[in-house]
Amino acid sequence: MWACTGGAVKRLLLVLALGGVASAQPMMVDPSRMSGIPRPDPQVAAHTLTVRLIRGELSHRLVGVTVELLDDKGNLLKQQVTDEAGRATFPGLADGPWFARAESDGQELVTQPISMPAEAGVRVMLVFSAGGVGTVDGLARVDAKLAEGTLVVRALDAKQAPLLAVEIILGHARTGAGEVEEKKGKSNALGEARFSGLEVGSDSGYLVEVLHQGARFSSKPFRLQKGHGSRVVMAVVATSSDLALLSLQRGSHLFFQVGDEALQGGAVWLLENSGTSPVDPGPSGLRLPLPEGAVSAQVMGEGPPNFSVQGDAALYKGPIPPGQTKLEVLFVLAYKKDRLAIRQATPIAFSDVAVVVPYFEGVGIEGSGAQASGKSEEREVGEGKVLLFRAPGSPAGGAITFELTGLPYSSSRQRLVAAALACAIVLALVAYAAGGGASKSGIAADRNAAFETLVAFELKSPVDARHREKLLQRVIDLDQKLGVDA
Repeated sequence: MWACTGGAVKRLLLVLALGGVASAQPMMVDPSRMSGIPRPDPQVAAHTLTVRLIRGELSHRLVGVTVELLDDKGNLLKQQVTDEAGRATFPGLADGPWFARAESDGQELVTQPISMPAEAGVRVMLVFSAGGVGTVDGLARVDAKLAEGTLVVRALDAKQAPLLAVEIILGHARTGAGEVEEKKGKSNALGEARFSGLEVGSDSGYLVEVLHQGARFSSKPFRLQKGHGSRVVMAVVATSSDLALLSLQRGSHLFFQVGDEALQGGAVWLLENSGTSPVDPGPSGLRLPLPEGAVSAQVMGEGPPNFSVQGDAALYKGPIPPGQTKLEVLFVLAYKKDRLAIRQATPIAFSDVAVVVPYFEGVGIEGSGAQASGKSEEREVGEGKVLLFRAPGSPAGGAITFELTGLPYSSSRQRLVAAALACAIVLALVAYAAGGGASKSGIAADRNAAFETLVAFELKSPVDARHREKLLQRVIDLDQKLGVDA
């Protein structure tokens, strides 16, 4: 049986279904944070997708690399090769959803689902790691010196010295199979374990785990390429079991979009390990409950490989590294009246948590319980407003409570349309919830949210020309501010 964590198994099987690992939400500080995120663009011909490949930074374009277009079952539909600008172009596409996949230097990336709007094309960028063979990052990298079907895994300690006689597990999953097989090895004096005769190609996915002092350290999921072998180098450091070192820091927030008697919610947790060593929460992992009543929860973006959602809680299994780890989850909360009481349990210490909802007439956020004295405030963001409520911190074992009031619980189209317009700026809350201003990351989030709202209106709601033009102009203006040529 496979000994890996549940989250790692899930991600390994997902690799086989979609051909890679989706990337995280965009931040302009690091181009890799934009990797895999589709962006509708009126400057691209309708029903056309362009995929740009770069390594590390925008100036390092990958030319002559094959890009594959997949359907939602992972079936290969089309192939194109990147031009001198690093772009592959796919014209004449139907609505979708589509996925684009590419491989370079043994690293394989896949986009998020791509839907084609009616009157614009779509751009997307895949950003490959800048490191090479031997980089200590848990990525499998091609090594032309190794024979096909050979994998060498190297385990290093915190000072990058080889670890001797540690157990190394190689998980192997095949397309269509529900189980993951494993092979085991022990590291030698160089900290290396070698696996030979492995299956190569798109039907087999792999994941490495190193077991050390009762803790597990996972690589990123990967495939082995034909014609050569690969190497994975992983850092393995001593762990602590002191959960008091863990907390959720200022900048963590909940956000809600108002739907038809349901809230589409999200939690962004900034998990802080204040120690100098990873904290291992034990075999059950660190359980972070979502607001009571949350359903249909799922991980948003690319979280750590051992981060998953199980029922009404997020679960982090395995060592939590020092510093800050960003965890993002989406969920749904139903309501039947014009107000909804929300309770967020705090299994570890929470600093103050921001709660953000789009502003529309009558909506409010009120503190309750220990947070009864809290008040919400209106914030101007982009083309509209949000309501921001800062709930005071809560110790481990406590809870944060508040109420959303003035919710539309009948088919009042006018109020719902107003709420949807305000949703264009909800994702810009990251900078504001953390106490910042209009940073580039905030502008990027604002721009992407404006695009999403524009497309949603085009597809689902009649929009008067004035609103449509304002949204479109806002997207163009923000693109110019960001200066991104994706």
